[in-house]
Amino acid sequence: MTASSLALVATVRGLDGSFLTWLYHHYQHGFRRIYLVFDAPDEDRETIDAIRSSAELAGAVLCIENDARHQERVRSLPQYGILEAGYERTVVHRQMLNVGAVMHHAIEEGIGWLLHLDSDELLAPYSPGVPIARYFEQVPERTDEVIFPNFEALPESEQIGDPFLETTLFKKSPYYMRYREFELLYTAWNGHSGTFKLFNAYITGKSALRMRDANVPFVPASVHHFLPIRFNKNVHIEDAGGPIVLHDPHCGLNRFVQRFTGFNRDRVNTYDGRGFTEDLYRQAAELVLEGREHELPSLYRRLVMLDDPRLRTRLHDQGFLLRRSPPHEGAQGRLLPAPSFEKDPAPAAPSHRTTRSA
Repeated sequence: MTASSLALVATVRGLDGSFLTWLYHHYQHGFRRIYLVFDAPDEDRETIDAIRSSAELAGAVLCIENDARHQERVRSLPQYGILEAGYERTVVHRQMLNVGAVMHHAIEEGIGWLLHLDSDELLAPYSPGVPIARYFEQVPERTDEVIFPNFEALPESEQIGDPFLETTLFKKSPYYMRYREFELLYTAWNGHSGTFKLFNAYITGKSALRMRDANVPFVPASVHHFLPIRFNKNVHIEDAGGPIVLHDPHCGLNRFVQRFTGFNRDRVNTYDGRGFTEDLYRQAAELVLEGREHELPSLYRRLVMLDDPRLRTRLHDQGFLLRRSPPHEGAQGRLLPAPSFEKDPAPAAPSHRTTRSA
């Protein structure tokens, strides 16, 4: 296994300048093939042109436009009929089908590992002693898929330009907690169970698939995992100091408002409150549908920034928050996200043990 065999795939739309940080970060960490499926290519024409004209990125990044040719490849997938009904409206269905379509390229190019990420996620080292490329080289041959826990960003400002460089505070993944600690995440600071949800997005991590057995393309089980993992012993959950996913889903008030009022207003998934009265997505959707968009900034401060000082103090004291080191200067003087956390408890080296289900 060599660094050149690492690849990642993402479905993207509505990109800004921070996406170049995303690209250079993963390129510097050993991903020499990056498949980008542009959901609405005309909206991101400037980014596409910049990538194709870059001496460094043009050879690594394949820009796939959502045109008739790509859609024909999507329709040829065996599982297309299952997801067809929601294809136009539901972004996660398009993401899953796009991964299946990209597998054609990965198979033809002899890719060893394929990672699926979104444009607001970075795969990053948890500690500087475990570089990403070296980690994949050491994954046992029996392992078909690796799940990387996600740490969710906690923005400390309403105005954020590049979240990958400016956001350094993160909520620790439940995979890095004991069961009792995990329970505390879903108990409000005032002791009322079920009234607070720390993670505004998902907690299940993101996955990389070993491509050796993918002789034909297939649609992954979800946007988070390639394989059905409940009874699959060859799926490894990396929770012992290997790479992690840094998720920046709502960093910056402008991005937050755009998510619910902009181009994807009619495509946002139907979010289930799951019994929580403080569910961000449900409340944001209700505000938009009721014509109360002016209340979104207040919601952002309360549930995204967690501006209640008592709650922040409690989370800090219980060890649920971790501070990332400041950005560092990479190749050609470009600022890149830091490779480690400050005051880290020095986790043990990765221990590729038999997987439990996620």
